[in-house]
Amino acid sequence: MEDRITDEIRILIKHVDEANGRPFNIHKCLTPSISNNICHLVFGHRFDYDDPKRVAFDLMLETISKKSIITTAFLSAAPLWLTKRMYSTGAINSRKVFETVAGVIRSEISSHKKSMNPNNKFRDYIDGYLAEMEVRQRKDPNTHFTPQKLSEMVRILFGAGSSAVQDSIEFLLLLSVRYSEHQKRIHSEIDSVVGRDRSPCYADRLHMPFTQAFI
Repeated sequence: MEDRITDEIRILIKHVDEANGRPFNIHKCLTPSISNNICHLVFGHRFDYDDPKRVAFDLMLETISKKSIITTAFLSAAPLWLTKRMYSTGAINSRKVFETVAGVIRSEISSHKKSMNPNNKFRDYIDGYLAEMEVRQRKDPNTHFTPQKLSEMVRILFGAGSSAVQDSIEFLLLLSVRYSEHQKRIHSEIDSVVGRDRSPCYADRLHMPFTQAFI
């Protein structure tokens, strides 16, 4: 997972570099970048920033982020039929976006069922869930491990995992601008511990107390 996140960060940095130092909206890059980490975890692969499926997920996340915390939690965890009902009655907007995302998730689950090899290492969350579902359904036909519940769990991971991380990162970026002296000290600590020849890794945090404190 760490290697995949590092690769995704390299792509994010490439998009940032394309601004050539000019002001730009980092939000538009962060949304697909962070969401792609959830894609790796759940689907086993990422989507290009301009992929229609990627755009649909981004629109869903934008919609969720504009809701209240209570509504966001509900959208992530509500049963599929109830969420559809709220869209159809107009209680929630962007029904088309929701249906597109639901279709992508169904397609991914179907594809995993066809390509999954129980003798191989699990590729991602869906593989693990499907394997566990098969075991539980043999023991109990009424198990709560079902394809419908899997779809709901995938939506929860995207809704909670993407928007919360993005909000945190954007807030930290604002803080680093507001407290420029801290930004310089963080930059210095990164240079001294990580250097300029490699990407940071999770273990580096043990040697970066000021950066950790700031976060």
